[in-house]
Amino acid sequence: MSLARFIPSLLRAIFWEDWLLKGFCMVSAVLLWIYIDGELTESREFPVSVPVSELKLPPGLELAEDSPPLEIQVRIFGARRRLQNLKPDQVHFELPDGLASAVPGKNTLKITSGVVRIDGAPGLTAVNIQPNELYPKLSGVYQKRLPIKTQLRGTPRESYRVEMATVEPEKEVIVTSAQDLESADFIWTEPIDIEGKFQDMRLEKVPLAQAQAGERKIEVRPLPPVTVILKFKKEEVTRTLTNVPIQALSPPGTAMIVEPAAVNVQVRGGENVAALRNADVHLCVEWPADWDLKRTPDQPFPLRTLQVQVFAPPGVVVRGENGQELPSVRITGVISGALQKP
Repeated sequence: MSLARFIPSLLRAIFWEDWLLKGFCMVSAVLLWIYIDGELTESREFPVSVPVSELKLPPGLELAEDSPPLEIQVRIFGARRRLQNLKPDQVHFELPDGLASAVPGKNTLKITSGVVRIDGAPGLTAVNIQPNELYPKLSGVYQKRLPIKTQLRGTPRESYRVEMATVEPEKEVIVTSAQDLESADFIWTEPIDIEGKFQDMRLEKVPLAQAQAGERKIEVRPLPPVTVILKFKKEEVTRTLTNVPIQALSPPGTAMIVEPAAVNVQVRGGENVAALRNADVHLCVEWPADWDLKRTPDQPFPLRTLQVQVFAPPGVVVRGENGQELPSVRITGVISGALQKP
């Protein structure tokens, strides 16, 4: 048989003769390979963190911020197919006692393969854990109810001041910290900028900051923000005017003398007070109503003491020196003729 005829005959024998049986064998071989491959065993390492909840810490203690990480490598043995699909979050720990007898500072936590639980992957086993000891650092948890104080930054508009600062919804909060709060007096809000402000403000979601203990600030756990209401008030300017003359108001045909002829007064009001002059404030005394205008001419009336009256610009309050009552002066008068000083 020539080669040209042999090759086609060979191909027909391979692919066409008993093709059904050959196909069945091929499928069976593939399925057997898949099964054997899936059942082959091996081991893999998984990085896993021990959850804080499993530490079972005693009351008043927590994991310190600077504690070493609670991370370990778990070697798991089992079917290769299951290992390939295994995720780290399926690996859990069950620590019956945890750190129930822990103290603040460094502690030792022993971990063995027997405390590992693998969820959703039967047949897998933890065979090794590295390291088998962790050294969590614990700190105390302190709580205290503290009043809230607003922290202001900047200066209001000239001649204005913050009259009232209130906090809503509560004026006190329970503060939690890793540091002892025994000496803490209050907790600040974050700084509120009032530079150049003069209108009332309502600020939502103002964060709370550190607690204050004397000169020391204490870091605290995050707290819900608060609402701060600021009310501004225009400050009054106060100054003293010296030697303000007193005008004697007497009827025609009479004369009245006032001693002293000028006094010092205190003026109080808004920004315009700073520019006030003596001439802007009018002080006077009036002819007494009981002084008879039919009195014998040139006969002086007896000395009398009267409190001065004042006429000032709107919004200006005039008082005596140091905020006392308006000053009083001595007066005398005559109907006509020369008036002699008493």
